[in-house]
Amino acid sequence: MQNSSSMRLLPVVMLAIAALIVFKIAEHTLSQDALTGGALAQEAESPTDEANPAAEEEVLDPEATGEFERDNDATGQAEEGPDHEFTAAEREVLESLLARRKQLEEREREVQLREKLLEAAEKRVEQRITELKDIEARIEQSFGKQEEERKAQLQNLVGMYENMKPKEAARIFDRLDMTVLLGVVQQMKTRKMAPILARMNASVAQRLTVELARLAAMRAEQ
Repeated sequence: MQNSSSMRLLPVVMLAIAALIVFKIAEHTLSQDALTGGALAQEAESPTDEANPAAEEEVLDPEATGEFERDNDATGQAEEGPDHEFTAAEREVLESLLARRKQLEEREREVQLREKLLEAAEKRVEQRITELKDIEARIEQSFGKQEEERKAQLQNLVGMYENMKPKEAARIFDRLDMTVLLGVVQQMKTRKMAPILARMNASVAQRLTVELARLAAMRAEQ
């Protein structure tokens, strides 16, 4: 019974061994073919690379083939994209902004023009003020000279009346205008004026005395 079982298993074992042998042979054959094919491929590629290095550079260099420029053009076109079409609202906003900008520019020009006009006016005013100051200085100088001349003339008159006889001087004083008389009398010495006043007309002498008292009171208040 054991012999019959062994006889049945023997063909199966033999078949398995045969299949294993066939699998090993096929694996070895495939490995050899792969090695042989790789070597042949390397030999086929090696002469081409060594014989024509410029060709490889031409293939790898995008600038030499123009591909770099085409890529840049394509990229630029992609970045730019199609023309943007503005909507009605956007156009209205842009037109409003442009109009506002023009208004601001016009206003700025007007302001600049006004500033220039003001500067010119200020220069003219300053020039006019300078001219007026010069005129005022000349007038004051002229008045000063006239006042000095008037005082000099008055002193000459005072000296002349002081040297006259009291009776003759009194007769002249009776006929002088009160303003002129006051100016002369105020410049005269008291001892010279007293005898002349005594010989003047009584009414004129009274008026002269009142005016001299009024002037004295005004000086005291000041």
